[in-house]
Amino acid sequence: MENGADLLKLEKVVEQLFEKFNQIKKEKVELEAVLSTKDQTIEELNAKISSLSTNQQDISSRVTSLISSIEGWEGEVSSDEEAVIPIESTPSELEEKEDNSPQEAQLF
Repeated sequence: MENGADLLKLEKVVEQLFEKFNQIKKEKVELEAVLSTKDQTIEELNAKISSLSTNQQDISSRVTSLISSIEGWEGEVSSDEEAVIPIESTPSELEEKEDNSPQEAQLF
């Protein structure tokens, strides 16, 4: 009867191994699904990084261009300011001075 007991023991071990094998197969399928989802997420994030990098380069280029334009305008304004004779009085103040100038001339 030992053979019968050993055979039952062997059947039980094989059955447990078969159950573990099926459990591992099920876990493998689940992990492959998770991996597939993660791979898809990685691809989407890489595409987003690429897009954002391109946008950043475009923005950087535009900002550099704007800075150059502003510097050019500043250069034009400073050279125009040097060429312009400064006016110390407004036209109405000049008229008032002209009206008052004969009296001032008499004082000297």
